[in-house]
Amino acid sequence: MTGSPVGRPAASDRRVILSVIGARKEFAGEAVVDGFDLDVREGEFFSLLGASGCGKTTLLRMIAGLEVPDGGRFVIDGVDMTDAPPYARPVNMVFQSYALFPHMTVEKNIAYGLKNENLTRDARAERIAEALRQVELTGFEGRKPDQLSGGQRQRVALARAIAKRPKILLLDEPLAALNRKLRERTQLELVSLQERLGIAFVMVTHDQEEAMTVSDRIAVMDQGVIRQIGTPRQIYEKPDNRFVADFVGAANLFDGTVVADAEGEVTVRGPALGADIRVLADGGGSLGQAATVMVRPEKIAIARSLAAGGGNQLSGTIKDIGYLGDLSIYHVRLDTGWVVQASMANSRQSTEQPLTWDERVELAWPAGDGVFLTS
Repeated sequence: MTGSPVGRPAASDRRVILSVIGARKEFAGEAVVDGFDLDVREGEFFSLLGASGCGKTTLLRMIAGLEVPDGGRFVIDGVDMTDAPPYARPVNMVFQSYALFPHMTVEKNIAYGLKNENLTRDARAERIAEALRQVELTGFEGRKPDQLSGGQRQRVALARAIAKRPKILLLDEPLAALNRKLRERTQLELVSLQERLGIAFVMVTHDQEEAMTVSDRIAVMDQGVIRQIGTPRQIYEKPDNRFVADFVGAANLFDGTVVADAEGEVTVRGPALGADIRVLADGGGSLGQAATVMVRPEKIAIARSLAAGGGNQLSGTIKDIGYLGDLSIYHVRLDTGWVVQASMANSRQSTEQPLTWDERVELAWPAGDGVFLTS
């Protein structure tokens, strides 16, 4: 996980622009969207994050009216749109393929999206010019898609969508076709565009870093259900369950049994570690309860020798090192055979001999840096 887990400020004080109530969709008798609720607020950048086949694109298509639900309701700006056809809904969708007409110019591609808007020629021209200004493509009106870069084609697709002035913009993996550097730059452009427009964006993505970078809130989906909705910081730092902890970012997951609970500090005993793990838990734990302690690699200090403290301390042997430029990842095998992952930022040049393979090291982290999970 190299993206920021902080994300943007939440839009909790804004009114709800989209309510999905009991959404359900089946294919061949199997539920791909399994009856859940969610709200999206006005001006919010909301992401549906999950692996392929989890139901996120199906949900997006139901919101757009492109897929008929088998149950539930879809309320947009206070109006029940469940049975409304796609053209009657105040939403627009940007597809992964961009769906631009190769024989049309940029101007005509955008104009095509306005053909049912009953606008005068002057009003249509004004809409097109405004959309091009918003995506910073003024002057590209006469070019065709094959004369544009991947990022520019993506912005033409966005311009065509926002020219209709939807209340909600739906984006289905909009940056998947771009290379890494262009995708990272375009993520920031997308956030800037969304803030300028002030309308709700609902984006489908399988890319965790992308969701973390652009979103106000994220819904993590798995097999047709939502496992957690929260801000990027909540999803990363305080996952609700083992699935979210494991799916979002790198994580050490220590399974065990609760053997003590003293004023909110729980002790979990896991045979694989050869040691007890202490972790803070708001609700405490029950003796004998099965539990998992999650610790992110960057929370774990690693060194040849560490002073004894009041937290958790383990020792082992470095068996693998990944150098990623800005940080190094260490895989440390404990004496029990269990492997723990720790990371260290390469923040400054050092004259000290770096840690290396087959070297004995110590690992440590405070009880407050772990997350206590029971599901």
